Amino acid sequence: DGQIDVYRGGMVVRSLSIGADNLGYTVRGLCFSTNRQHLYVTSAKHIESTGVMRGRISRFGPGGALLNASVTSALQDNEVPRACAVDIDGHLVVELLGVAGVSSVVARFDPQGAKLGADSPSAVGNAYPGLDLLQDQRTLVYAAGLAIRRYRIGAGQLDNLATVDSDGAAGAACTAVRARANGEIWALCGPTGADTVMRFDAGGGLIRSDQRVRAEWGAP
Repeated sequence: DGQIDVYRGGMVVRSLSIGADNLGYTVRGLCFSTNRQHLYVTSAKHIESTGVMRGRISRFGPGGALLNASVTSALQDNEVPRACAVDIDGHLVVELLGVAGVSSVVARFDPQGAKLGADSPSAVGNAYPGLDLLQDQRTLVYAAGLAIRRYRIGAGQLDNLATVDSDGAAGAACTAVRARANGEIWALCGPTGADTVMRFDAGGGLIRSDQRVRAEWGAP
């Protein structure tokens, strides 16, 4: 609970604690700053005495030192941070899952933890699993059911990049999205237990698909 294991060559070389009193916290997502010098880790725990969910965002510097938890102070009870990314201005972009998972927003924070604003792009199921930023580091890409969507943060521009054909499979959905440096977008889609990695070009055209099990993809 409450730690990140760092692997090299298949072996754990270091464990990072996400903060004081980390027992009971479950890691929900992680992302690096644009210069790769800082690691952000999102986590949450259920507080049995009050029945609320409490979120935490931890920031690590070079060498794995825990720098601060200032971003955490901007979170309210029952705001659960999950997927994250860092935009071109160095702002942390975080999906915040609301009470009982019924609402979700994409919030932005500066490195000192000040909340800059929040966007609510339309999504099936009100969740943005595996969100990522495109090469411009300003455009959000995420999964909404079987649709892959793009959203210009702060500008309110939303469009469908691609829609995945599920062949009528029950429970099929895309559960993770990754933007690649070469402009491609990869998505993990399909019914549970039969996930397929879908590769799209920058315009949303399907390049190829390969069936993989979830553990091989490393989905959040």
